[in-house]
Amino acid sequence: MPFKADPKKIFLIGSSAGAETVLNFQFMRYDYRFKRLPYPNAHVAGVVSLSGAVLDENYIDATNKTPLLFFHGTKDSVVPYDTNPHRFCSSKDVGYLQINGPKAIAERLSKIDGYYKVFYNAEGEHEWASLGFKFPDLIHQFLTDVLHGDATMKEFESITSPIDSKQ
Repeated sequence: MPFKADPKKIFLIGSSAGAETVLNFQFMRYDYRFKRLPYPNAHVAGVVSLSGAVLDENYIDATNKTPLLFFHGTKDSVVPYDTNPHRFCSSKDVGYLQINGPKAIAERLSKIDGYYKVFYNAEGEHEWASLGFKFPDLIHQFLTDVLHGDATMKEFESITSPIDSKQ
């Protein structure tokens, strides 16, 4: 029996490496080097990223821009909030990889009239890869806004950690 889903209501959500996967899937699948990725014509209504990044924000353009919701700590030493090396390793290290976090992605979307909401925690680190799940009402509001065509947000908003101290 075929899976029955409305192809215009597909959302991707991921945390840490999963967030990087869904973001890169959405934006890199149109590049000629990735033409063999499955589902090249899949319509993604929106993406929720918890501590995620893309390999290159320049893959995002007017043809593939998608409403994005981010949760991220600005002091994340694994996945950068802006543009920095993954895990902040040296350019001489094996596996060195420069990536772009939500700040860089949102700046790119601003240039092409894209929509985004970035919830950031100024003291937060990589724990936001899981802490974002503690805000189901914010995620639900994003999904609802996108589905109703009301996703016109272009903003950064500070968010408080739902836990008293880091563990």
